Amino acid sequence: MKELNASDFFLVSLESGLEPNLDLLFDLYLPMVGSKALGLYVTLLRLRDEGANSFGDLTALSGLSIGEIDGSLSPLEAIGLLSSSRKKEEGCYSYRFLLHHPSDPRSFFTSPLLAGTLKRFAPKGYFERMKERYVKEFPLESGYLDVGESYLSYFRPEGSEQEYLASIRQDDKRRSSIKTGFDWNLFLSTLQGFDPRYGSVRWNAQAKRKIEGYATLYGYKEEAMAGLFDARYDFAAPLGKRIDWKSLGNDLEKAIKTKGLLKEAPKARAIRDRSDLTEQFFERAKSLPPREFLSYLQNGNRVAEPDLRLLEKITAEMGLSGEVANGLVQYVLSTHDNTLPSSLVEKLAGSLVRSGITTVEDAMDYLYRTGGRKKKTEGGGGAAVPSTVLPSEGEEAEETAPETPSEKPLSPEEEERKRYFEDFMRSTFD
Repeated sequence: MKELNASDFFLVSLESGLEPNLDLLFDLYLPMVGSKALGLYVTLLRLRDEGANSFGDLTALSGLSIGEIDGSLSPLEAIGLLSSSRKKEEGCYSYRFLLHHPSDPRSFFTSPLLAGTLKRFAPKGYFERMKERYVKEFPLESGYLDVGESYLSYFRPEGSEQEYLASIRQDDKRRSSIKTGFDWNLFLSTLQGFDPRYGSVRWNAQAKRKIEGYATLYGYKEEAMAGLFDARYDFAAPLGKRIDWKSLGNDLEKAIKTKGLLKEAPKARAIRDRSDLTEQFFERAKSLPPREFLSYLQNGNRVAEPDLRLLEKITAEMGLSGEVANGLVQYVLSTHDNTLPSSLVEKLAGSLVRSGITTVEDAMDYLYRTGGRKKKTEGGGGAAVPSTVLPSEGEEAEETAPETPSEKPLSPEEEERKRYFEDFMRSTFD
């Protein structure tokens, strides 16, 4: 989250003169980034090359609040549709937004990162329908042989030609607009620790993107990814066939399901105190968007739609930064038997917003400092009187009335509200 102000201004550019394919955006990217983010992309597309606009103007054009705009930029950047930069000006910030085209269908569905993310967040069966729509396979019919000309036999490039060499170097250096944080050097050094021959392997851009994509999609660290990769790499096989990508993908999924030793089991630990939080938790909370963070806590499984709506509400609507939302999710899961009561999450999110908390460190300090306090009756020996999470300075304390028992059987909806209320009481008042 960038904490935008209405007075900040921005310029928008498109990476090429061609119009982005809106069908691809709505069919393949909408399930991953959400309607508000995609709506923002289309609005920015209409503002490209029009000079500077303020974010105050953008709220009127898009129908989104400043907080919703701020929260919608993150998924666009994370999925590779937008690159952002900014510079400090006198009294405000100047932003530059570069819009990227959606990936072409064949590249999309062969990308472990893009295809895997769509499959994770789309409804059941949606991924298969989209793949069937966009990627057509035309195998050779019986009796036919492939007689098409190859690139090498027709163009016969010579290694000494400067333009050819320059194009090869450029292809190797081309980077995806998706930032994964994958440390390629650490991955290579780990491989060379297994076998020194990896030091002489020439890695093409496609292999790098696949390795980085698989590791990011399944949440593997570089060392764990190197171990799984080494198990499927055959130095004796011909060039181009030394790695079995399909088997590697199966290994990654199997290791997640069996919680193999190469990969830590990503689940919400029973954290009862601020001091229990690890450095790795803070790193992940800062680097992952909220729904990716929650998916990580769920062993890589798809996040349920109600939880996705809850995450969108506390970030895009209420204004929590991504890392603070992640901290709040971890806190509630670890104190409520891996459940996320929406009423409790929203109430705590409101307290964090009113307290001006923008970092996960401050959020966890606040939640564990205020979450278990009680307010005693005068005299010291009476029963505990419930009080809400302690308010920030200048904020009125809010009392929660005790629940009145019902004289008739409760409906399912009332039972659910009662359970949420009891969860809230346990969390807030011990």
